Amino acid sequence: MYKLKSEYIKLETSQRLYETNLPIVGLTGGIATGKSTVSKIFKDLDHTVIDADQIVHEIYEQQETKNFLSQTVSKVINNNKINFKLLRETFFSDPEIKTSIENYIYSQIPVHFTQKTISAKNAFIIYDCPLLFEKKIDQKVDLSICVYLDPKTQIQRLVKRDGISEELALKIINQQMPIEDKRKCANFVIDNLGNHEKLYLEVKQLHSKIFEFSST
Repeated sequence: MYKLKSEYIKLETSQRLYETNLPIVGLTGGIATGKSTVSKIFKDLDHTVIDADQIVHEIYEQQETKNFLSQTVSKVINNNKINFKLLRETFFSDPEIKTSIENYIYSQIPVHFTQKTISAKNAFIIYDCPLLFEKKIDQKVDLSICVYLDPKTQIQRLVKRDGISEELALKIINQQMPIEDKRKCANFVIDNLGNHEKLYLEVKQLHSKIFEFSST
């Protein structure tokens, strides 16, 4: 189910993330809650979706980023390639390194985001952003959606999806904002406990509803 939890108010361009001209709908959730599936459904509906994780992936591919990691945490670089498994383990085990890498990556995001908005042809943009609330980006988007899954099922899906231990899964989840808090903060909530068909129909209905808001 989904519901509008506050009145829809369009932001001024100057208030919006990176001063984007089009309204932005922030899409978030906890890791392994199904946010990526919802994002794909929006794409299947031929809607413009900007994926924060994809932007981060593009940034990691840049030589400048590899040079930065060589200086910050050299053990994750081998033959100019990033060992992402080791990087992830280090990232979630060392707060100082985590902060340093996050600051670098986030400094590179604006230019990538802006480039992707140029080709947008829809009435609004979906911004798939895992840290929407943690980084207070929700204050710079017009609406927010949280894809929800109860914590117990979330851990089970993360362990199965990534082939990691329950201990590591719990450590990763505990470093994110609790999913229950995200649920309370979002304008719309999508409960992802049902099957894919049910999820698709809910996202399609929500897409139409947001289109109505963005066109007013």
